[in-house]
Amino acid sequence: MKNKNEFSFSNLETRVIKEVRKCLAEEKKETLSSGLRFITYFLRNSTSYGVLVKNTKEVEKDLNLSTYRLTKILKILECHQIIYRRKGIIGLWRT
Repeated sequence: MKNKNEFSFSNLETRVIKEVRKCLAEEKKETLSSGLRFITYFLRNSTSYGVLVKNTKEVEKDLNLSTYRLTKILKILECHQIIYRRKGIIGLWRT
């Protein structure tokens, strides 16, 4: 039986984490670590449609990330079509 505080990932979420790890593999360790923290945060806090209903300032504060590092992570993930950003929202590409 799982503890109510445990969080288990579905197959889609596990695949997304693997893709993020691959996309950020050539970056610095701090960027990789922050990217994995971000995608875990994203998966836990997004809606069932895969949309994060928080702005970047809230994410920066919640994850204790600099604007530069978060922007870099978002740009890399957007370039690899893992996430998209439109009109202030961050969404997950469904594949």
